[in-house]
Amino acid sequence: QHHVLFCANGRKVLTIIPGWPKINWGLCLMACLYLSRKVYQLTLSLRDVLLPVTDERLCGRTVGVIALFVSSFYAMSVSLTNFGMLSLGSVAVITVICGILIYQTILDMTWRRYTEARKHYQRSLMIHSDRMDDDDSDDDDDDD
Repeated sequence: QHHVLFCANGRKVLTIIPGWPKINWGLCLMACLYLSRKVYQLTLSLRDVLLPVTDERLCGRTVGVIALFVSSFYAMSVSLTNFGMLSLGSVAVITVICGILIYQTILDMTWRRYTEARKHYQRSLMIHSDRMDDDDSDDDDDDD
């Protein structure tokens, strides 16, 4: 999170309003706290999706897929370095292609669980809504 406060590879501090160091510090602190909270929430939701606690087999499979992706990225970087093809363009193209593949893999692995959870969530909302309607109708009957 400290990267929010620095610019120019850590040689300068982020300045939002020039000439007001305390206000800059306060704004940067609020931004840092906000970003920290969002990254924390994102990490928790990704952990629950990628490493489900309730299914050890699925959790092991996911860890294996992650290890496979990390290993393949390492092998690609070593290959590009050895063949002298390591450039910004080649890294950008490979990153985009691999990002699409990772995205599709995550969707394939989690889509069924997502749709089941969504149906369950919608059912629970409907049940809660019906209970609230029943409570409101009971209150209306008492007013008569």
